[in-house]
Amino acid sequence: MHNYAISIRPARTSGEDQQSVSLSTSSNVTSNTIGRTKAVVYSTVECFIVVGASPTATVAIGMPIPANTLVPISGFDASDKIAAITASGTGTLYI
Repeated sequence: MHNYAISIRPARTSGEDQQSVSLSTSSNVTSNTIGRTKAVVYSTVECFIVVGASPTATVAIGMPIPANTLVPISGFDASDKIAAITASGTGTLYI
């Protein structure tokens, strides 16, 4: 039996506007703007996101992001922010 190591290279290097958002049942928003018109998000738990100039996420209107899955998103302005919320529990959203 062989063991193979798989290396995953980040799309951006450290310091290139990578962000994370602490997730809970209250809406939390990125500190900084997204800085581009496309991004990939990854969440440690199922969550719901809203993108906009001053967004507030709710479970009812947010785009669902499944847990432990890379999800490409696009169609927003580089000056927008991302707000995220969970239906229950806590976790982290990475952008």
